[in-house]
Amino acid sequence: MDYDERIAKVEALVDTIKKDIDRLYDAVERLRQHTDNGLAELRASLDAQRKEASANMRWMVGLTLVNTSMILGLSGRIFGLY
Repeated sequence: MDYDERIAKVEALVDTIKKDIDRLYDAVERLRQHTDNGLAELRASLDAQRKEASANMRWMVGLTLVNTSMILGLSGRIFGLY
C-alpha cells in the first residue's frame, strides 16, 4: 500500500467516525428532550397531588375540630357544666 491509499482509508474512517459522533449527539439530544418532557409531566402530577393533599389536610383538621368541640359540648352537658 502506498501513502495515498492509506490516507484515503484514514479519511474514509474519519468521515465514518464523524457521522457516528453526529448520530450520537442527535440521539443524546432526543433522549434529553424525552427526559425533560417526562420530568415536566411528573412535576405537574406532583403539584396536583400536593394541592389535593393540602385540601384533604384542611378537611381533616376542620373535621377534627368539629368532632372535638362536639365531644366537649356533650361532655359538658352530661356532667352538668351548663
